Amino acid sequence: MLMRLMGLAGVLILTAMQPGASAAYDIADPNLSADQTRTVFVNAGYQVDQLEVWDSLTPPVITFQVHDVARNHVVHVEVYPDVRRAQQGSERMVEGYSASTWIDNLALFEANAVDYRQVQMAALARSLGMLQPDLSEASLPPKRVDAEYTSLLLDLLEGNPD
Repeated sequence: MLMRLMGLAGVLILTAMQPGASAAYDIADPNLSADQTRTVFVNAGYQVDQLEVWDSLTPPVITFQVHDVARNHVVHVEVYPDVRRAQQGSERMVEGYSASTWIDNLALFEANAVDYRQVQMAALARSLGMLQPDLSEASLPPKRVDAEYTSLLLDLLEGNPD
């Protein structure tokens, strides 16, 4: 019995340390749909790609990109079915982005558009057998996605969409 309680305490501690876990208890339903999330960025005036469904991944995920032409930034958005599966997906690496933020069932990755294109072109060249410098390792420490993007989602979650 004591071992079972200790195991449960360990699971609770690990869950509390995962991205989005603590925020999940602050609101009634922390799970935004892919359509809701995409619409937030469209309504804010950004250029937004169509949704891509990745059922073959474990866990499955829906993604799209947001293009901030004015600031020359690109934001990759991953929408998971729920917080638990987002936590599973948090171990997945997304090449080419220098910033990441997790909000409940969402993952956001941000990069300068020029830097992102360079990393993607180098990855394509490597996949074709061409020698390229490995640009996937960011020289700058990882940072959080700009509040300009995350605040749109946090406002929606808190019930304050503009």
